[in-house]
Amino acid sequence: MFTLRGGVAGDRPRLYHEADHQTCHHCAAYAAPSGNHQHGFPLVSVVGNNAGWNQIRFGQLSKYGQKRGDVANKLSPTRYDVIVEAMGGYGELVTQPQDIRPAMERARASVKPSCVNVILDPDIYSSGTMNQTMYK
Repeated sequence: MFTLRGGVAGDRPRLYHEADHQTCHHCAAYAAPSGNHQHGFPLVSVVGNNAGWNQIRFGQLSKYGQKRGDVANKLSPTRYDVIVEAMGGYGELVTQPQDIRPAMERARASVKPSCVNVILDPDIYSSGTMNQTMYK
């Protein structure tokens, strides 16, 4: 939600991506912009939801193995889209890659603060995570 601090430039949509662990820290922040839908404030967030602290998880699994690597780094598969809807915004759950773009288009067309909650495989790590020197 830090994108909101940058201000609004006309009616151009604001799009940002965040990980699920970031969303759970400030989910209530969706309530503030939800009142702005009457002014046509186009805000679309895409949450990459792998239900985990995967950057930490990768390091722990690498260092301690499967038995001790999954300690305190998994989250519940939270429906952030439903939370945003409850606050007056638009929410949509996406489970297939080909459905991401249409979901984003529907979110933008809603002219409400929106959350496109994209479910990701928790066992696939980004190259940035796997290449961090602290895990080598």
